[in-house]
Formats: sequence, C-alpha cells, structure tokens
Amino acid sequence: MSFKSAVLATPVRTRTANGMKALESTLSNTTDLFFKIGASRGKDITKQFEKAYHEDREMALRVAQWARDVRGGAGERELFRQTLKFLEANYKDELLNTRILLNATEIGRWDDLLVFTDADVKARVYEMIKSALDNGDGLCAKWMPRKGPISIELRQAFGWSPKFYRKRLVELTQVVETAMCAKEFDSINFSHVPSLAMSRYSKAFGKNAPDAFTAYKEALKKGDPRLRRLTLVRFIRTTSLRTRVVVMLPLQTNSGRLCLTLLVMQWFCHWSTSRVQ
Repeated sequence: MSFKSAVLATPVRTRTANGMKALESTLSNTTDLFFKIGASRGKDITKQFEKAYHEDREMALRVAQWARDVRGGAGERELFRQTLKFLEANYKDELLNTRILLNATEIGRWDDLLVFTDADVKARVYEMIKSALDNGDGLCAKWMPRKGPISIELRQAFGWSPKFYRKRLVELTQVVETAMCAKEFDSINFSHVPSLAMSRYSKAFGKNAPDAFTAYKEALKKGDPRLRRLTLVRFIRTTSLRTRVVVMLPLQTNSGRLCLTLLVMQWFCHWSTSRVQ
C-alpha cells in the first residue's frame, strides 16, 4: 500500500485547536512521540514514550534525547526528566548499561541527573558527579545545589565536609557574574556569555571593556565561526528579545537598540555557522 493510500484509509480523525480536520495518529508510536514531545510542555509524555519504546526502543531513546538537546533539539528539560524517571522505574538497565546518563550531561545540564530515587542509579550518578568535580568540571559545579537535602546527600556520598563541598563548588564555578563582581571584565570571553546574560549586561560590557567588546561585536558581524553559539536556546533568545528589548528596553533608547543588535548578530552567527556544518 502506498503512503497516500494508507493516509486515505486511516479512519481515525480528530480536530486541531483551530477546528481543522486532522489525523489523530501517524500509525507509528515513535513518530507520534516525535510529533508530541516538542509541543507538550507541562504535560505527562510518559505514556506515549512507553508506547514508542515498545515499538522501537532505540529510536524512542533517541527522540527523548533529542527533546532535551539544547543545541540541536527542542531543549525540553522537564519532559526529558520524565523519561529518565520512567526508565528508572521500569527499565533501570537502560540507565546503568548505556550512555544515557553520560549523554544527559552533554545535551542538558548536570542537575538533570538529580531526579533519581533508586539506590543503584543514584550511586552511578554520584560517582559521575564526584569524578567530574575531581577533574575540575566547572559546568558540573555550576549546577550542583549549594544547600538543601540533595547537597547534604551528595557531600556525604563523597565523604566531604560541608566546608570543603561549598569551597570546591565555588572554586570551580566560572560564570560571567563572577568576573563582573571581581571587576575582571577583560578576562570575560564574550563568545561564551549566554544570550540572556548578554542582553542584561551588554551596557556594562561596553562601559568596562570597550575595546574587547567592540572587537567581539565586529567579529559577530563577520560571522566568525570561532564565535559559534553552541548552547543558545532559541526560545530563550526569543523571550529575551521580546521582554528585554521591547518591554524593558524600548527600541527608542540606545540600550534597547544595542540589545536588539547583539541578539540579531548572535543569532545570525549561530545560524550561518551551523548551516556550514
């Protein structure tokens, strides 16, 4: 049967939010998962994930990781964490015997791994976190809790005192605000500054590091591939553009125009270099 014949023979139909006729399913649980997971924020996606997992295990896991990927995917944190907890409860070996836990730290954040309750999975996660902190991983330190029950559990698992735990996180955490508080503006690598921070601090950058910041903006205009925006999330940039520029910083002001210019240049640089790849 051809694709057209299969579509025409599909009896199950539904309506879109606008009342238009639509097919309720693609007749593939995996494809349905891919369709829904990028537009299900605030919803429980585990039932659809389970159906897809039974249909095509590898593809379902790939879709779940695509949904979390902040670079090339949908950047959906909570939906990915739902799938992690589902796997923990039903298919623990997927977490212990595959690269999913390791991938989670690359496509998402280290605190994505702090949602587990199973002793075996937590032991593996804590081992990964301690190894990362011992090796000076600043991103891992950035996303570790400074206080609360999880922080207590972490340092106890590591055999660290409260003082050493806090000191280690502070030593390794390198964010733009740290350099700004220390008035070390010349040490800031502007190509590593997240877009939301860039929209907030662009005026301070221009005032305190005028030469370096001007050079960065000129490189952005030229689409320098060394300034690829690897971890910029599109919806954060759009939100920043809408709230920070239009509402908080009207375009009639110099600050508003500067924010808009930087956001557009960052986006263009990211888009053009990713197209080359």
